Amino acid sequence: MTEWIWKTPPVGIYFDMPFEEYLEIPCLNASGIKELNISETDFWTRSWMNPDNDYVDDDTKAKIEGRAYHKRILEGEKAFYEQYALEYEDDGSDDILRGNDDMKAALTSLDIKGLSGKNAASLAGLCARYLPQYRCLYTLKEQHKLEAGEREMIPPNLMRHIEFTAKMIELHPDTREYFKGGYSEVTVIFDAFGCRFKIRFDYLKVWEAADLKTFANQFRAELQKAVRKAFANNKYHIQGTLYLTGLGIAKQYASMGKVFGMDKVEPDAKKREAWLKMFAENPCNELKYAFVQKGVAPSVIPLVFSKEEKSFAQGFEIIKNGVDRFHAAYKAYGEGYWVTSLREEMIHYEDMPSWINDV
Repeated sequence: MTEWIWKTPPVGIYFDMPFEEYLEIPCLNASGIKELNISETDFWTRSWMNPDNDYVDDDTKAKIEGRAYHKRILEGEKAFYEQYALEYEDDGSDDILRGNDDMKAALTSLDIKGLSGKNAASLAGLCARYLPQYRCLYTLKEQHKLEAGEREMIPPNLMRHIEFTAKMIELHPDTREYFKGGYSEVTVIFDAFGCRFKIRFDYLKVWEAADLKTFANQFRAELQKAVRKAFANNKYHIQGTLYLTGLGIAKQYASMGKVFGMDKVEPDAKKREAWLKMFAENPCNELKYAFVQKGVAPSVIPLVFSKEEKSFAQGFEIIKNGVDRFHAAYKAYGEGYWVTSLREEMIHYEDMPSWINDV
């Protein structure tokens, strides 16, 4: 494949690309490389070539919550509360009628008839008329929604945890600098290894880039061990290698003027010009990770991934292997069903795990 045949936005740096648009761009990324190294079928099933693929539309609860965490941590309080609002939280006061049954009981005590079948709005209206000494939870919630406007509502417990997590990052002597002085959610589309790639930096600065990750610690291991296990299990060295490779190319794009949407996030033309000049002229050999422990205690662990480490070279080889599989599979199957390249082989006892005979 001498050129990328699928239509994408032009190569360059994008400062204002919506996440939904990023997801739909038909090119390789770190997740795709991981899938290709599992099997060609694993990649194709989740790719743009599969007509039945609804993978990118899987807007699960965890992903929705994840976007809220990212907004607060990467863009700060002001941007977060412009998009999100706290759901109404019942303060437990005795003068609140909390449901239809409470409202009906209070109205019945005044010998008001014809309450059967009335909805919450109608009952709240009657309570406001005949029971001004009480407040109705329904009315309080509706007023709160009206005040929130178009903002997305977040439950109180989740809001408190988002703020707790943000404080852990903002108070940590290392990570408190990770998400300052640059731009969040920056997309780079670039050509490398004979393919087109897309990457999205959580936060991009002149001299470095940072990424926010979460990890589970189900077995309550010491944090340094738990976070390294999560790094290895998720093969984040592949992402780190691809991001540092793309970052080097992005600096070339900055000097060539292949920059899109920066005026939307930085209205000052002089600041844009100065930032891009410094960005293009200063190399970056490290990607910084802020790992946050999932659960009630969002401990934050900073890790640095460097081009100088062996894991970068290993990630480079994995990317090249994935690209080779991509080219071979496309040559063999086009956009049709991709079949794994694994062929039949003899099963040898020596290749089995040590616990094969456990009963």
